[in-house]
Amino acid sequence: VLKNIWIREDNTHACDMAFFDGYVHILDANGVLYKVDRSLGREDVEWSATFCPFNETVNEKKGYSKFHLRLEMGEGSRIMVDVKTDNDTQWKEVYKTHNEKARTIRVPRIPTRCDSVSVRLRGKGECTVKTFIREFITRSDK
Repeated sequence: VLKNIWIREDNTHACDMAFFDGYVHILDANGVLYKVDRSLGREDVEWSATFCPFNETVNEKKGYSKFHLRLEMGEGSRIMVDVKTDNDTQWKEVYKTHNEKARTIRVPRIPTRCDSVSVRLRGKGECTVKTFIREFITRSDK
């Protein structure tokens, strides 16, 4: 809550956790003990990250021309980029790729002008976002 990061949980109601012998052990509300092995199934993990709306602290309406993402992706992983402007009610998938290692990708231009844009990254497998750069233009009053 302090860092404004939200993580969706499953139905496991963890009562206690302990690190022992190189593994995290979780005790749930029913008394079941789980051993977490980080090395298993990493390529099958589905994830998403939703950024707070970007408004660039500019009063004028903006037209986003490019998003540049530099990604480091594990073998067999994939990523999808969704956007939602202040005029939209639904997310729109604007880009997807798979298994690109330490490469900058350019997400196509979003066709509408807006005050703000929200971005959601979804994927499966290991992915590290190294950089995320947004390019935009503002409306001219002339």
